[in-house]
Amino acid sequence: MRNTSQKNNIKALDVIEETIMQADKRGEYKPIAEDEFKTRKAQLEQMAKATMQKVRKPISFKPDPTTLAAFKEKAEHEGLPYQTLLNFLMKQYVDGNFKLAIVNNQGTSHRLQK
Repeated sequence: MRNTSQKNNIKALDVIEETIMQADKRGEYKPIAEDEFKTRKAQLEQMAKATMQKVRKPISFKPDPTTLAAFKEKAEHEGLPYQTLLNFLMKQYVDGNFKLAIVNNQGTSHRLQK
């Protein structure tokens, strides 16, 4: 976090800024040619655009209130917002990191088929 000097309103550098300044003083940063700068800038802009296009879409579903309450409790126990935990579990399932089996009241397991 930045500290502000009340005397002349100069902001103190944070740890990252200080590290960069020290590296610059040691000559670790070198100027690059204009064409290389433009190429790197274009690459970073493309990466930023691709990141922005991955906007999350809201979904709506109506879970059983008891199940939702229990899920929220488990998420809180894990130290996560329940939406984050739900997204994580969905991603793990989609990536094939676990298989889903449904167990009925008699204890019989049924695998979901594709």
